[in-house]
Amino acid sequence: MGTIATLYCKLGPGDVLGQSAELNEEDFNLGSLLLGRSPSVAISIPDEEVSRLHCSLNYSSKTGLFTLTDEASTNGTHLNGEALEPHKPYQLRHGDEIQLGFTSFTFNLSQPQQDRSQEQALARLLLQSYGWEVIQPKGFQHWIVPKVAAITDTEEAWKGSLEQAFASSAAIGLNLTSYTGRRALMEKYLVVKSGRHNYEAYVLFLNGRIIGAYVAEGERIMPLSILYSATLRPHYNQANNLHSES
Repeated sequence: MGTIATLYCKLGPGDVLGQSAELNEEDFNLGSLLLGRSPSVAISIPDEEVSRLHCSLNYSSKTGLFTLTDEASTNGTHLNGEALEPHKPYQLRHGDEIQLGFTSFTFNLSQPQQDRSQEQALARLLLQSYGWEVIQPKGFQHWIVPKVAAITDTEEAWKGSLEQAFASSAAIGLNLTSYTGRRALMEKYLVVKSGRHNYEAYVLFLNGRIIGAYVAEGERIMPLSILYSATLRPHYNQANNLHSES
């Protein structure tokens, strides 16, 4: 059936900040999905204020409703700012805010017609312009463009990606600070160049237009082409112009 809802992390540790957990109907075939600090739960959150088995999500295919239950966590679970009574299920609605410890999620029901094919076509065009062959898509995530000052306080695992997102946008004359607080889309691809594998490409979108891109090999992050080459902008313009004409 595909994705029926997502949990978007708007505040939390670098490992999960800005990421969207996709929820499929099949995920609930064996019962509830557990959230907590334990690495063995369905959605693991490396937050010391989160209990190992903190709360659970349930979905009814008959009613199409989601519920959230606090599993007697130490610091409690909050829904839209209100503390939940342990072991009591609460119905979730689109846009609800869920807080566990220092981590906050936004619950979103998926749109049945959600289609990223146009963004994927633009990303392929851009990557091919630099000689990168796309082997396969590796997913996507949404993130809220942060303030520059906030990047310095971000965990190292996520800090490099944020810095490169700002740098790759600056390379084409865009200033991401003007988009602070806006929700952007990051498409991720497995790519190869000159016979070398294990590269991952990230292409950033806002309102259907490319606003940045970079490639990573393991923990090494690099610009899409030569460091902020002046030739970068024409390739972005070419991809975005095709988007405008379609």
